[in-house]
Amino acid sequence: MNQINIVILNDDINQIAELERCSHQYFKQKLLNYHLSTFHNTHDFFEMNLKSIDLLLLDIEISKSNGIEIATQVRKINKKCFICFMTEFSDYIVHSYDVHAFDCILKPVNILKLTKLFDEVLEYRAAQQSMDSKKISLNSVNGCVTLYLNQILFFEYYDNYDNLFNRVTKVETLSGHFLLKEKISSIYQKLPENEFLIPHKSFIVNMDQIKVFQQNSIIMQNDYKIPLSQKRASEARKKFNQYIHMVM
Repeated sequence: MNQINIVILNDDINQIAELERCSHQYFKQKLLNYHLSTFHNTHDFFEMNLKSIDLLLLDIEISKSNGIEIATQVRKINKKCFICFMTEFSDYIVHSYDVHAFDCILKPVNILKLTKLFDEVLEYRAAQQSMDSKKISLNSVNGCVTLYLNQILFFEYYDNYDNLFNRVTKVETLSGHFLLKEKISSIYQKLPENEFLIPHKSFIVNMDQIKVFQQNSIIMQNDYKIPLSQKRASEARKKFNQYIHMVM
């Protein structure tokens, strides 16, 4: 497994020391490759590369700051980060769902609680990495093409493409696009149903590449606007919410 980057943000030096001790103990015993960073203020924390965080151990109550607000900023930049709140009050657990937190641990934190957290994070992370390595082979106008699923943004069907090809499907990826000699329906049958959705009869989108849902459209990470048909909107939103809870 690739190195896991763990970040602790807490303004209590004693709590930081205990979190460090437990983290080092767990990962050294497991002989796992990890990197641990600690921050006791938000100014220094936001200077780091937030996209590099795999697991954030975040105190929900930090002087002059709010853990939920901090997590909201992190989530805007890093959608795959596992966020775990540390709190003395169970009331905060409900609010942790707003930022798709992975877990919320009640203080005092100890090695048993962190072991359970780390075990679950590593299990879900392994599943994520397995998902990132999946491929699909499709028939393009120039022959067979093999693509990684995590590189696909969306598929779009054309009756006529630039007056050159009839009845083709364009697949837009992070590195360019390909024209396929396959229908939307046949492509969708080859894709993992829990990772892709059909918001419109002419489109398939990768849910991992969605930036935001609007009333009548979906904005992708490359800012391309995908139409969202009225009859599919409710089911599409429900499916996307289920996906978000699965990967966060």
